[in-house]
Amino acid sequence: AEPTLLRAARAMRNGAHDDPGLYPQAMANLANLYIRKNEFQKGIELCQEVLEQSEKVNNYRGVMLAAINLCGNYTELNFLNEAMHYNDLGLSYFSPDNETWGMAASLYERRALIYKRKGQTDSAFHALNLADSFYVRATNPRGQIRVILNKLDAKADIPDSIPNVLLGFEEIKDEVPGYMRLSYYMGYGKAMYTAQRYKEAIPLLEEAVRLAKVRQ
Repeated sequence: AEPTLLRAARAMRNGAHDDPGLYPQAMANLANLYIRKNEFQKGIELCQEVLEQSEKVNNYRGVMLAAINLCGNYTELNFLNEAMHYNDLGLSYFSPDNETWGMAASLYERRALIYKRKGQTDSAFHALNLADSFYVRATNPRGQIRVILNKLDAKADIPDSIPNVLLGFEEIKDEVPGYMRLSYYMGYGKAMYTAQRYKEAIPLLEEAVRLAKVRQ
């Protein structure tokens, strides 16, 4: 996949395609590939290039896409101030008129994770609620499912919330798409473990391990 994406990115960087939206998308795909390989520096450099080029031509979608990736990269590296900087930058390009509800929702999702890592639980839930409302406007039900999973995962850290968390996982089990099943089983298993229901936690966590091995 990497050589193909490299060729596509070079062609679009050199103006071989008239659609300016394809360049940041091709570069973002390539950056994500590097990130999956834990080559964070390469991914960050590509996103920075997209950001700079998109700002020059006022391509707000390119800026927001680069900001989403940079925010995610720096969060994974636990550079939370840098992550928040790019989150703020991406959201500054959102406008109700420019059809970027879904991208803004993604930024709010990442914002919630930053707050969670900082221990700012109330702010994290507020950001997730905003992400949910933006996914509604973007008509993105899968985004809404991911927000529900994130909320359940955050609530699992609050002992008194565990019964409601377990009920929440059970209620959405048939709605979770395949590519979210790993997060689902990991979160559900963790909640069962926290509830000290170990026999029920084991098969959930075993399924999470199986899915993680398949994804490698």
